[in-house]
Amino acid sequence: MKISKIKITRGLVLRTGAVLIFLSGIVSIVVSIPVKAFYNGVDPNGLFGHIGIVNGVLAMIIGGFLFWLSRQVLKNALLTVVSGILMVVVGHLGAVMGVLLVGTAGLLLCYIAGFWSIVLGIKRLIEKTHTT
Repeated sequence: MKISKIKITRGLVLRTGAVLIFLSGIVSIVVSIPVKAFYNGVDPNGLFGHIGIVNGVLAMIIGGFLFWLSRQVLKNALLTVVSGILMVVVGHLGAVMGVLLVGTAGLLLCYIAGFWSIVLGIKRLIEKTHTT
């Protein structure tokens, strides 16, 4: 039996966070239907925090956007920094729109990938200014 090594990349971390945010949107919709919380409501069990059908749909859209962003190849250092900022800000928004438990795990992964991109982009910018 051969065990292969998994290479952990920034894209893999962000994709995992995006999937968790997407799933938090689905959970928000499923939990909201019996409570009839269309826009915003509180989970009666208190387990998932604020829920809502619209919030769930928005979390799913944000998770899809973050997944798309994770598939982009950014060769420009400035675009890498901007994408890192987007990962942090949009990931936070997605976690707010989704349910508490799953969205928080996705948010942490978006933070890791976002700060990773920001540091990588700044490193490239510094290297670029020292070589010219």
